[in-house]
Amino acid sequence: MADIVKAPGKYTKDKFTIFLAGAIDMGSAEDWQVKVSEALKDFEVLILNPRRDDWDSSWKQEKSDPQFSEQVNWEQDGLEASDLVLVVFTKDSKAPITFLELGMHINNDIMVPIISVFYKRYFVLCSFYYNNFFNARTNF
Repeated sequence: MADIVKAPGKYTKDKFTIFLAGAIDMGSAEDWQVKVSEALKDFEVLILNPRRDDWDSSWKQEKSDPQFSEQVNWEQDGLEASDLVLVVFTKDSKAPITFLELGMHINNDIMVPIISVFYKRYFVLCSFYYNNFFNARTNF
C-alpha cells in the first residue's frame, strides 16, 4: 500500500520513493497528483506530493518567508531523497519551477518527464536530454 505525504509533511524513506514534480502553478493547475497517487495506491511506495492542502498565495516568494522557505526546502529534500521523479507537464501549465527542477537534475537518471500534450518547448527539451522521456497523451 502506498504512503502519500504532502508538503510539508514528515516522512521516513523506508521504501521506494517517488517524487511528483510538475505543474502546480500556485494551486491553479489541475490536481494531476491525485490521479498519479490513485494509480500507484496498491504499490509499496512512498509518494512525495509537493501540492499543499494549506497553500496560501499571499506568501511572499522569498527566502525570508518561513512558509515559502519551508516549501522550497521540503521539495529540494524530496527530490534528493527520491528513487524516481515523475516530472509532469500538463496542457495549460507554464511550469517555470518544473523547468528549473528538470534543469537542476538534467544528468540524473531518476527523472522521468511526462508530457500530456504536444508543446514544442516541453517536447524538445525532454526528447533531447532524456532517454526515459514519456509522451503521454492523457487527460492530465
